[in-house]
Amino acid sequence: MKNYNQTQADYQQSDYNEIGNGKTFNVVDSIDKGKTLDVAKILSACLKYWWVILLCGIVFAGAGFAAAKITHEQTYSSQISFIASNTSSENGTQKVVDSKVYSKDYTSSSDVTASKDLTNTFVYVLTSNEILQNCIDSLHLSNMFPNTNSLKKCIEVEAIEDTQKLDLTVTTKDAKVSKDIADEIMNNYEEVLDDVMPYTSLKVLDEPQMATNPNSDNNSVIFTGVGGLIGLCLCALIILIKVSFDDTITNVEDINRYIGLDVLGIVPACGGKNKKKSKGKNKDFTNGLITSPTCEFSYIETFKSIRTKISNISLKKNLKSFVVTSTIANEGKTTVSVNIALALAQTGKSVLLIDGDIRQPSIDKILGIKNDPNFGLTNVLNGLAKLEDSIYYIENYNICVLLSGAEVNNPSELLSKREVKEIISAAEKEFDYVIIDSPPANLVTDSAIIGQCVDSTVLVVRQKHARIVDVKYVADDILNNGGVFLGCVFNGVERGGWRMNRYYGYYGYCDKQSKTVVER
Repeated sequence: MKNYNQTQADYQQSDYNEIGNGKTFNVVDSIDKGKTLDVAKILSACLKYWWVILLCGIVFAGAGFAAAKITHEQTYSSQISFIASNTSSENGTQKVVDSKVYSKDYTSSSDVTASKDLTNTFVYVLTSNEILQNCIDSLHLSNMFPNTNSLKKCIEVEAIEDTQKLDLTVTTKDAKVSKDIADEIMNNYEEVLDDVMPYTSLKVLDEPQMATNPNSDNNSVIFTGVGGLIGLCLCALIILIKVSFDDTITNVEDINRYIGLDVLGIVPACGGKNKKKSKGKNKDFTNGLITSPTCEFSYIETFKSIRTKISNISLKKNLKSFVVTSTIANEGKTTVSVNIALALAQTGKSVLLIDGDIRQPSIDKILGIKNDPNFGLTNVLNGLAKLEDSIYYIENYNICVLLSGAEVNNPSELLSKREVKEIISAAEKEFDYVIIDSPPANLVTDSAIIGQCVDSTVLVVRQKHARIVDVKYVADDILNNGGVFLGCVFNGVERGGWRMNRYYGYYGYCDKQSKTVVER
C-alpha cells in the first residue's frame, strides 16, 4: 500500500525508472530550447503525402505543357556548316590579299590546333554588325529587323568542340527568310574575313537548305519538365514549412525529447473496423472498446501491452490507484481509461472505474449505461448517497464503476474535500485497481487535485493535437502538486490515412438492485 506521505523526491530516487524516470520538469527551460528541425519527421511526412507531392508535380507539369503550347510559334531554320583554317585557302600555303602574298612552307599539327582555337573568333566575325547590316539592306528586312541586334537574336553560331567545324543556324518564322539570310551571310562573309583575318580561311562545307518542316517544339518538353519540378519542390516546401512550424506532439521522440515521459503504449488511430457513421441517438462508439468484436487486433494488443506494463510496475511499487488525464479535450482519455480497466479485468483482477470528470462525464455513454443523478461520486461527496450503493457492477465487462452522479456548480471545491482521498483509500482495500478518469489538466485543476490522492498519473497524449508547450506545462504542474507519473499513452497514431475516432457511446439504463447493465 502506498504511503501518501512519501515525497516526490522519494519517487525520483526510486530504482524503478518507469515511474517518472527520476526526472524533474522545468517548463521554462524546455521552452527556451525550442523545437528543433526533425529531418526524419520531414521525410516521414513526405512519404506519407507522396501522392499529394506527385499529384502537384503532375498538375504543374500539365500547366507547363499547356503554357508551352499556347505560347509556341512555329519557326524554320536554315544551317551553314564551315571548316575553319589558319592556312591559305587558295594555294595551300599561300594567300594573296591586295596584291600582297602571304605564304607558309608547310602545314603542321600546330596549324590544326590553331584552326580549332580560331573557331571561337570566327563566331564573332560571322555575326558582326557589318555582315548583319548587309543582310538587312540587301534583303530589305528593315521592317522585320530594325537593327542588327534584333537579327543577331535569330542567328546561332556553334563551334563544334575539338574540331575545325562551325555551324551557323538562322531561325525565323518564315522558311524562305531563314534561307535568304543564310545565303546572304554565305556570300558576304569572306570579304569581312579578309579584312580582319587575312591569314585564315573559312570554307563552306554544307550550304543552307530551305526548311520543309517547322522546328520541333522543344519548349513543350522543357516547360513540362520545369513545371513538374517546380510542382514537386513547391509541395515538398509546403510540407517542410508545415512540419517545421508544427508545435504539436507528432511522434514518440517528441514525448521523450520534450516531455521526458515513458510511453506505456502507442494506440493506433482506429480501434474498430467496418464502422458506420451514425448520428443523434443512434450514435454507437462501443467499437472503441477492446471487447468489441469489430476491434482490430493491433488495437487490442496495444492495451494488453499497456496492461502488462501497469501490472509489472504496480507489483513492484505496490501501486493500486491511477488517475488518467490529458492536456486538452478530445485526446481520447476516457476511452483509454475504460480500455485499461477492461484489459485489467480480463486477467481476473477486480477493477473500479471512477468517472472523476464531473464537469463533462462520459464513461456512462461509452459503456452504454445511465448516469443516475441520485447515485454517483458527487452524491457520495455531498453525503447524499453511500459509496457502496453508488458502485455498479457491469457483468458484461466484469468491472465496477462509480459514475459522476448529479451535476454540481463547484467541481473543484468538491474534489478538494478530504472525502475524495477517503473514497480512494476505501476502494483500494476492496479492489485490485482503482482507475479514475479526470478532466483535461490544462483546462481545469481537477486532475492535479485528484492526482494528490492517487498512487500515480497516466497522461494521454493524442498525436498532432496538443501543443508541446501545453503538455510540458501540464506535466510540470502535476509534479509540482505532488503527483507522480506512471507514464504516457500515445493515442490516435495515424496509420496509412486512418484517423482517430471519437468514442462518445450511447445512453442505456441500469438496474440498481442487480447493478447489471440492461441494454435498450
